[in-house]
Amino acid sequence: MSSSSRVTDIDVGTPPYPQEWETIRVHFHNFKSEIRKAGGIQSQEFSCCGTKWSFILNVLNNLDNPDDVTQDNISISLWKGDISTVLSVDYKAIIKDLDGRYILNEELSDAKYGGQTHGRSLSHSTPIKVSHLIDLANNVDGTLTIELSMKLHNPPSSARPCKPFIPTNPMNNLMPSMFNDEETADVLFEVNQEEDTQSTRKSKKAKISPVRFYAHRCILKPCAPNLADLCENSERLSPIPISGVKPNIFHHLLHYTYGGKVPISELKQHAKDIINASDMYGITNLKLEAEVWYTKCLILSPENVMEELHYAESKNLALLKEMVMDYLVENSTQIINKSSLDNAPESSSLLRDVLTAISMKSRKNDDTATAAESSTSSTDTDSDHQKYRTMRVSSLRRILHDKGLGVDGSREVLVAALEKSDLNEDEDGKVSAE
Repeated sequence: MSSSSRVTDIDVGTPPYPQEWETIRVHFHNFKSEIRKAGGIQSQEFSCCGTKWSFILNVLNNLDNPDDVTQDNISISLWKGDISTVLSVDYKAIIKDLDGRYILNEELSDAKYGGQTHGRSLSHSTPIKVSHLIDLANNVDGTLTIELSMKLHNPPSSARPCKPFIPTNPMNNLMPSMFNDEETADVLFEVNQEEDTQSTRKSKKAKISPVRFYAHRCILKPCAPNLADLCENSERLSPIPISGVKPNIFHHLLHYTYGGKVPISELKQHAKDIINASDMYGITNLKLEAEVWYTKCLILSPENVMEELHYAESKNLALLKEMVMDYLVENSTQIINKSSLDNAPESSSLLRDVLTAISMKSRKNDDTATAAESSTSSTDTDSDHQKYRTMRVSSLRRILHDKGLGVDGSREVLVAALEKSDLNEDEDGKVSAE
């Protein structure tokens, strides 16, 4: 399993205690010599699942050749320190030989320890020869390692470990707590509110006050560069007017900049406004998040498809553009009959996007033919950078994010960034090989 793999545990209902196995490893060093001296070895007591245990190793001499210790078998037993209490135990015991092969892989469920049962053999079914565990060629006595995983059924309260309390990093809460903090702020934004037409008619003298937002230059500079540019030459807390953005949208924008999250309900309802504001002020990740929800909620039709294509082009929304391209390919007849393509954005990238959408669709329908062609001719196999050209935008963004590269931009920009990254990696690999 790679280091980047993730494991997620999902519990339905209340899991029995303990939820996890506890694992220990006991190492017997120079065990061949030690066993011959005393005929057996007992480990020191160790704690597992809140109970004291020990291993006992006994040598079973080979009567046919008593002088050859390598032919002796080893008996291994697990003993419980306190026999006054009876515990029900599940355990797994693992021992490997010098080549990494299992010579003991014992599992036992609901084994009783305590009372009349003080100890229990782990190796009754599989004899363990000394020769499997030592290096005769180098005259090394060797080390015997036993890995024991255990969990208890209904353990006494004294055996239940108390998990240590580890405080969280205060920085996780510090940034959101600084949002709109007037005391520490050095920037003041004033966002104009939309006027109520009826109220304005009734009282022409009535003036709607702008909504104030306090911020910090040190946070705006890396997280919202365009907002930081607005206040670069302004004095401390000198009002900076913001127009073209509703106060509630600017609130989401600034809160996100301070590590906050925009509620999904708001993303669904105001996706387009959030995209526009994020694009205006250079808050890329929020723009892409809002784009996802915009495409999820959008219903394309022959009447609005060209408008959405215009919008995708104007805001550099690669995911929306991909969605429009798929719709154009799947509904080409309806589009031609009901919509005019005369107003389509004129750019060389538009043709490439159409061809990409057709390519992705044809790849799905021609999997069998493609497999046959690739099996007959190795020269037809796509290189990695050619495959990028037929990947979905979300896949391209995910690969770029994993590489630590920027994820904003058109499909061409994303593909070019990946191709350049691969080229640099190939050159670095050649240099290191030389």
